[in-house]
Amino acid sequence: LFPYTTLFRSGGFMPRTPGYATRQRSLVLECLKAHAGQYLSVADIAADLTKKGSPVGVTTIYRALEKLASEGTVRRFV
Repeated sequence: LFPYTTLFRSGGFMPRTPGYATRQRSLVLECLKAHAGQYLSVADIAADLTKKGSPVGVTTIYRALEKLASEGTVRRFV
């Protein structure tokens, strides 16, 4: 599992490329923001979202993280 963390720029969250935001991607981003400064794996994110009553599939989380990483919103640490 590859941990992800949020990257905040001055002025707050600003995606580099435009695109539509899905509910699941928004939930993943909210989870990362709630744990800013921490490294989270996909399993950590899935567990947190399920605990909060908004379960999201692991594959969907991977896709959301890949999109957020390609936009420069989050960083992937290997």
